[in-house]
Amino acid sequence: MQNEDGFPKYQVSGVGSDIYNMNGLGYETAGVDEWIEFGALREHEIVEGATSPDGQLIPGIGVTAAPYHLVLSPMNYGEVWMQGLDFGLTHFLTENIIIDGNLSWYGTTEFYNELTKKKDPINAPKWKWNASIKGTSAIGDFILNFRHVDKFKWSDGIWAGIIGPYNIIDLFYTYHITDNLDFNLSALNLNNDLHKELVGGAIMGRQIVMRFTSTF
Repeated sequence: MQNEDGFPKYQVSGVGSDIYNMNGLGYETAGVDEWIEFGALREHEIVEGATSPDGQLIPGIGVTAAPYHLVLSPMNYGEVWMQGLDFGLTHFLTENIIIDGNLSWYGTTEFYNELTKKKDPINAPKWKWNASIKGTSAIGDFILNFRHVDKFKWSDGIWAGIIGPYNIIDLFYTYHITDNLDFNLSALNLNNDLHKELVGGAIMGRQIVMRFTSTF
């Protein structure tokens, strides 16, 4: 005698902690990505929740005892008002030395969500700025950059939290060995300001990369 899935109908034995009866087959809470010989790849545990007439335990396919988590995806907020300001300045000290700066202010950092009745962040800071100096010389070219990012709220699916504040110093250096061969050095986050740039991501620290570049 079989149920709709083609599995035998047997009485449930008292195995496991979260077992209930469905069409005479034993079930318990689900796991992830289980390979079942008679059911291919499923997100369920294999459970021995049924007993045959001769007393043998029969494997079955487990199902969740609770509903899946509900995650709201990005939504259309309709007509919104956004405001901000971006200001930049570049000055040539000499033909070989340039200083540059930028300041950004974002006045709209969250929107009201009609579904959750809460305000959703836009995942961007209200204030951030950077400054850099670029130069060329007989011993190579360099760029020294400073970047500041203010503290701000982050929310994306199941990930939510606070990012920043953090300050980063980057150094880029290029030495021209020949007309066709360059040596490059990149020192990112030279001051080793340990931080995350998104919730759920890795902690960012100092990173130094050296490479040779050839052109033909």
